Amino acid sequence: MPRPRAVAGAGSAIFFHIWREDGGRPSTGCTVMAEAVLLRLIAWVDPSAQPRYVLLPRPVYEEVREAWGLPEVP
Repeated sequence: MPRPRAVAGAGSAIFFHIWREDGGRPSTGCTVMAEAVLLRLIAWVDPSAQPRYVLLPRPVYEEVREAWGLPEVP
């Protein structure tokens, strides 16, 4: 079965981007961060562990981390 095509603006995907210092166009539905942080994240993620992206405020993450089996964040 073919995968559905991504549709801009339809919430079909979440991307990680480097933060644009020039205040360029917004990143609707995506996650932006400094280049150094993105590079650190890429080095930390283990693709063989089939990672999942969980976006929570840090205090909430710490509250649910053990119950959800989430890793400690460096």
